[in-house]
Amino acid sequence: TTVMERYSFEPSGSILHSLYNSQLSRGRPCKGEENVKSCLRESFIKSSTYWGVYKSSSPFKRRVACIEWHPTYHNVVAYGCYSGDILLWNLEDPSRNQFIEGLGTGHGAITSMKFHPENPRLMYTTLLDGRCCLQDFEGRQSEVYLDTLDIMSWWCSLDFSRELNVIFVGGNNGEAVLLDSDGGVVRRYRRLHKGKIRHAEFCPGCSWMLATASVDRTVALWDIRMLRSRPEDRPLAKDLLDAVAVMKHGAPINSAVFDPIYGNRILTTSQDSELRVYESHDWSNPSVVVKHPHRHFQHITPIQAVWHPFYKNLCVVGRYPAKEDDDQTRCVDLVDLKTGERVGYFYSPHFSGIIALSKFNHLGDTLASGMGYHALTWKPPESVEMQVRKLREDTKGKSVAVSGDGMPGVRQRRARQQGDKNKLKRKRSSLDDQTTRKKIKALTCKKKK
Repeated sequence: TTVMERYSFEPSGSILHSLYNSQLSRGRPCKGEENVKSCLRESFIKSSTYWGVYKSSSPFKRRVACIEWHPTYHNVVAYGCYSGDILLWNLEDPSRNQFIEGLGTGHGAITSMKFHPENPRLMYTTLLDGRCCLQDFEGRQSEVYLDTLDIMSWWCSLDFSRELNVIFVGGNNGEAVLLDSDGGVVRRYRRLHKGKIRHAEFCPGCSWMLATASVDRTVALWDIRMLRSRPEDRPLAKDLLDAVAVMKHGAPINSAVFDPIYGNRILTTSQDSELRVYESHDWSNPSVVVKHPHRHFQHITPIQAVWHPFYKNLCVVGRYPAKEDDDQTRCVDLVDLKTGERVGYFYSPHFSGIIALSKFNHLGDTLASGMGYHALTWKPPESVEMQVRKLREDTKGKSVAVSGDGMPGVRQRRARQQGDKNKLKRKRSSLDDQTTRKKIKALTCKKKK
């Protein structure tokens, strides 16, 4: 059965149906902004289970490291991987796709990236080789803003404040640098944390407030107007005293993201399988703590939870269950942070691996995910079915396989992979035959002597 056939037998996720049912159940029209938002939210939750993979791509040699949606074009998303490659993916016009090849496996890995707010062809990136660069998708030479010139020191987090026109860059030793948009150094901070600053983000509602998440098990809020450069002999323990607030956790933290609706809450993802929500009236104590199976493993990208851009108290986070868990499904969970319950999920039988990263676009109608070296995009069932029909029309009369999630060429890729394995086996067997012939020839020569 197709996605649409499955969807048609279930309770409708239509917005109009939700509004109509709300009117019948309440005995009065659904008036007011809050009622409309509630109906839209309920409709989204009901339909989330039936979202499918709209498009997918596997251009990388290593796993996806970060995802970033374009700030103005809702159908353009960028993926960065651990080999340094960047894919600029236009979901509606494949001819506009761009690919920047990285340095390769090792120190060329991308640790964070952000689009330039004014030029859609430029992107700020930090790399494992110690550089902070401005990448150009049109093929021009990258501009290097920072370079540690040290294999043991690198930059691993970055964010851009459009109002202040500054870039914050955090390092693996807790140090940080504040740059202007042209790459000039505004301030250097010796050490803001005791460990790696894994994530940094400016508050959308308050441009001078910055949140940093570190592997030292703390999330710190900073007022960058009051944050000054520190002398080299300043004790490390006093640096966190300059923070507006410090949120302590029981394990290293993968991310700390502001609520995009109001900006007065922070959602943190820690490696002890906890999601926490901190609110502005009391930054020191979490208002919500949710236990969720997203355990950490060295060889997967750290799992991060993100807010939904429109619907209050909803977030998405990848699921990596332990062996003793009853539900072993590896999917993207939709969690209601008010109740702490999973209210929906995004799952495809064709892509059942660990989905570490997920992020909605600004309209909330497309979800981008990273599963290993696969780049995935999810959409409602109507869009997925339209994509399947389009692919079938375009490939009519051609031997191209189309999966139930609108992914062309899955069987061909598997066939190529199997062919490569067979080719490797034949090569090994031929090498073994050559070795055997050489041994026989050597024994024959000895007998003749």
